[in-house]
Amino acid sequence: MIDYRTEDIAPYLKPLSSYTIQRTFMKENSVFDDWQEDDKVILSKVKDDIFANWKFLKIKMDDIDRKKLVRVIDQHISMLKHIFTWLQSSSESYPGVS
Repeated sequence: MIDYRTEDIAPYLKPLSSYTIQRTFMKENSVFDDWQEDDKVILSKVKDDIFANWKFLKIKMDDIDRKKLVRVIDQHISMLKHIFTWLQSSSESYPGVS
């Protein structure tokens, strides 16, 4: 003879680790901040960001070629930034919402 269970099976629920992110609007970090013209400080930050995150510089190349590349980018950083901004704004997917 089989004994059948008479009590209900307690459901096993893993406790959820929930938390709430309190988001705040910071105008100085948004696109609504006051427009800033490009100056040496801003262009220096752009250049530092390029050299910190650009994977092209990780390719094996001669030190002479790398220095030449860095010098060319340093000389033309203002024009490169304008070209990048123009290409981003003229693309059909601008603004890229995904």
